Amino acid sequence: MYVRSIVIGFWIFSGCVTIHRVIAVPPVRKQLAKTAGQANKLFRGVHEGRLQRQRLLGKLYAEGASRAQAPYKTLQNHLSALAKVTREVKASHDRLQRHRQVFLSVTKGRKRIRSDNPRYAKVHGLVDQVKAELAILQGLAKKAKAQAAKFDRLAKKNRIGEIDAAKLSAQLQKQIRQTRTEMIQFNSTLKQARQMMRQSAGSMTKDTRASRQKLLSQMRLKVANIEEAVSAVETLVARFEIERRKRTRLVVGPGMVAYDVLKQVESAHQSLRKEGAELQKLTQRFRVQ
Repeated sequence: MYVRSIVIGFWIFSGCVTIHRVIAVPPVRKQLAKTAGQANKLFRGVHEGRLQRQRLLGKLYAEGASRAQAPYKTLQNHLSALAKVTREVKASHDRLQRHRQVFLSVTKGRKRIRSDNPRYAKVHGLVDQVKAELAILQGLAKKAKAQAAKFDRLAKKNRIGEIDAAKLSAQLQKQIRQTRTEMIQFNSTLKQARQMMRQSAGSMTKDTRASRQKLLSQMRLKVANIEEAVSAVETLVARFEIERRKRTRLVVGPGMVAYDVLKQVESAHQSLRKEGAELQKLTQRFRVQ
């Protein structure tokens, strides 16, 4: 809100009263400086947001993402629309700053300007122009924010972004070690089940034997499936390390090797968890036979 300090002067001469309005310059100058700071902040936010998303797309293209394929084509369209709004924001920002600079030039060395001064109307108009331009700039900044949100939603939907590759690599290696430990336990469980079959061979009924043999066959199949999944994960992690090339940060997105490898790793781990849970159920059933 702009406060214009108004001083009304009375001049009495030959029965006439002359009233003059006065703008106190320092407080208006101070308010315009605050407005200029707001404008700079709005422009920087929009400009840096566009650059951040542009850099992300640039890195994705450098890693082999195709501009012509989804979702990159749509992301590029969103970025182009954001660039257009950013240009509008800059133009509004520059107009506001020009109005302020003209005000500073016109009021230089002055503390007050009376309404009978030819500069009064111009100064008054400049303040109004700054106020109006700030409202325009704020509206454009909201428009830019909405456009950037479209880009971000699509990127998030497609799991596009920059990852901490070094941290992820360490996590994958840890998962492999844990899975290998579990694999040893699964093989031990299978071995124990076979021993139980041999030790109780003479005391089992025909139906119990048939049931346990069927369960044991299913357990062997599950262990084989788990071993295959573990090997697949190890192969995929090795591929990820090749793709990472010891980089600490890595951008990933659909159609890129690292992205596809990570999706396959996730799928393989889900398969491992499923097979492991089913093996445990089979083991419990085998023991209560």
